[in-house]
Amino acid sequence: MTEWGFSPLHHGGDYFHSIRGKSDRKRFFREYLPIACLLALMLAFTAGCQDDPVKVVDDPGIEWPDLTAEEDVIETIRLVYQNFNKVGISELMEHYAAVLYDDPDQEHDYVWNMQTADVAQYGDVMLREDDISGTQYIIEQSSALYLDISSGTWTEATDVCDECRQTTRTYTITTTLDHKGEVLTLAGEEMRINLVIGPNEQAPSTWTIYIASDLPNF
Repeated sequence: MTEWGFSPLHHGGDYFHSIRGKSDRKRFFREYLPIACLLALMLAFTAGCQDDPVKVVDDPGIEWPDLTAEEDVIETIRLVYQNFNKVGISELMEHYAAVLYDDPDQEHDYVWNMQTADVAQYGDVMLREDDISGTQYIIEQSSALYLDISSGTWTEATDVCDECRQTTRTYTITTTLDHKGEVLTLAGEEMRINLVIGPNEQAPSTWTIYIASDLPNF
């Protein structure tokens, strides 16, 4: 496996539409949302009123992918969101963390490449632990949560590592969650993301995500 460097991809335009100020949105997303998303830095939200969220615990026996196929990493993320209120948080986060590369040498952990517009304020990347904690916050606080990721193809990404593969997808994410006592509804527009996956030497013959990067809309 070869070493790689990270550089943020450019993002064109501002796709937020909200009754709130841009600085408030940025502060909320940076502090609590991941990137599988993600993925969530491009969401727009408006405040709403509803009853306090109630979790439903009903384990249906999820058939988690074994991560031996490229598409398994995306299917795992989809299942985490789909089953956010059906199994315990430890099970969900165990599988979510498994698809984000954890370098045993702590040199090349998974990262999320920030939009160019966010680099000056937040830095080039969001780190693995921030993505995981942000995703856990969303799951624990949400009373409704929906993630849709498009189908796509995989191509070589030899500039990252010899065995690496990449794909570009569109996604939307919608949630209703309780944020510090205020119930918010986040309704996402369709966005684009590039994912680079590679071998996970800690789990032979499996794939894991090395890099997630925002892409400009068409």
